[in-house]
Amino acid sequence: VGLMDDCISSLKNQTFDDFEVIMVDDGSSDRSGKICDEYMRKDNRFQVFHKENGGVSSARNVGLENAKGEWVTFLDADDAIEREYLSVIIQNPNVDMVIVSYVSTDCDCAEIPQGGNYEGSSARLFLAHHLGKLHLRTPWAKFFKRELVGFRRFNESLHLGEDTLFVQEYYSLCDSIRVDNTRTYIYTASDAEAKYKLSPDYVIHVFCLLKSAYVKLGVRCIPYESFLYYWFIHFVEGNNEYLRRWYSCGQIRSFYMKYLANTLRDRLSYYKQWLLLYM
Repeated sequence: VGLMDDCISSLKNQTFDDFEVIMVDDGSSDRSGKICDEYMRKDNRFQVFHKENGGVSSARNVGLENAKGEWVTFLDADDAIEREYLSVIIQNPNVDMVIVSYVSTDCDCAEIPQGGNYEGSSARLFLAHHLGKLHLRTPWAKFFKRELVGFRRFNESLHLGEDTLFVQEYYSLCDSIRVDNTRTYIYTASDAEAKYKLSPDYVIHVFCLLKSAYVKLGVRCIPYESFLYYWFIHFVEGNNEYLRRWYSCGQIRSFYMKYLANTLRDRLSYYKQWLLLYM
């Protein structure tokens, strides 16, 4: 609750004040809903929607369905923003997306060295260089054109990878991207993945969704390909039955061979692991 209060306070203190805040109480069991109601009573820019718990994608979709502004940005309840965060959209009215830098509570600072405007082929080249970074795979620290988002929503059937999928699908619509290296987003680091216990079928399903969105994007980013493969494999490692399912999936094997296995040694290593699991 304390972090959420800090989050909302950081919104009230923006230098740019022509905005609306949509707060979604996703079935909270603490005082979060009441705190949201208090802010709404004091400031008519704030709206609250109370709903049964449906997960982060469901909550974000409520925000998208009720947003009226030209731009949309997402702010997690345990994060905060600097006073100049919203002002970035004044300087960048004619782009499809704005990405800002962030600083995290574990003292990690992230910025993209090549700040500036990227249009057309240069936007695709920018993604090819930087898509592997955490910064480019999350919905926070970004501004989306609401018109361009259209009827696209977060996949509510997913509880892992849904944010990357949404952002990746939006990139495929962008013809222009602005990178602003001011560190105006304050990210609270957490080990959210530790709570997930995933079946191999679910892991493979999410992998295939992200892979399809990546292929549709039409760029080649080897660090992202490595992230996509090795991030998901760690959810099944340590369990031979799960690993067998992973290594025997045709879509995963073709992805590895087409994108990741650049040498004969890589391919032999892949099949060696596959054979050991089945011996």
